[in-house]
Amino acid sequence: MATLIPPASTSAKALHIAMVDDDPQLLGVWVRVLRAGGFEVEGFDDPQRLLEVLGTRPFDAIVTDLEMPGLDGSELCARAQDRFHHAPPFVLHTGAAQLLSRAARGRFAAVLDKPCDRRQMFDAVRHAAAGGAAARS
Repeated sequence: MATLIPPASTSAKALHIAMVDDDPQLLGVWVRVLRAGGFEVEGFDDPQRLLEVLGTRPFDAIVTDLEMPGLDGSELCARAQDRFHHAPPFVLHTGAAQLLSRAARGRFAAVLDKPCDRRQMFDAVRHAAAGGAAARS
């Protein structure tokens, strides 16, 4: 059963972020950290669940793990970009960046190595969202 951590009520100007990680503890930590940083965040422990809701929610950026059962972060990004013309930009948060081909790496607005600190995460998410907004306008 997929866990969805619903968005917390935040200001109207907060960036709306989806966080995808199959590790529920890590997912919960990053959702709390991003919310404390002023982001509106929804957490998903199942990448397929994100694909199901992607067309119905206006995310500014998506942060995903790479190695997840069933659908890895690279395939999640590829499917989202194929399925949705204006898919939000993706940030990859992984301990296995060396597994990515150059082409796969190019799908992501940023690649963060685990562990990263909150400043790196905040900067990557803001940069990705800004680039996505520019591409959609």
